Amino acid sequence: MKLDRKDALILNALQQDARLTGDDLGPLVHLSSAACNRRIKRLRDAGVIEGEVVIVSPERVGFSLLLTVLMSLKSDHAPDAVDRLKAALRDRPEVINAVSVAGHWDFVLTVAATGPDRYEVMMRELRAEHPCLDGSEALLVLDRIKVGLSIPVGPK
Repeated sequence: MKLDRKDALILNALQQDARLTGDDLGPLVHLSSAACNRRIKRLRDAGVIEGEVVIVSPERVGFSLLLTVLMSLKSDHAPDAVDRLKAALRDRPEVINAVSVAGHWDFVLTVAATGPDRYEVMMRELRAEHPCLDGSEALLVLDRIKVGLSIPVGPK
């Protein structure tokens, strides 16, 4: 989908505050509220806007432990084992981000846990349910320096 300057302005504004309405965006992009709403609908329908999120403070809702978890797979795993593991990672609420990567590690996760015991339970369950997992390393998150999903849209 080809994006113009006004689409880029709308996308950048919505990434900062998804609650903005066509009325809010109109003056920013010099369009009517209705035109902004049509553009937002078009961007959603085209899959450019995948969804809207609320960023919650883990600490304020009882998650005292944030970890970056690096996981590797055994080289002799069944072909569909990776698909089953990916589905399991998507379904686990404590996994707040998961990506498949190239290199020594196969997956990088961000995990929120109420404590070390809950993290240990999760990892034991994953290992028991997915024998294709080989190794993992957990890195304790000391400080969330930047949190977000914003993609810079516009001229490169």
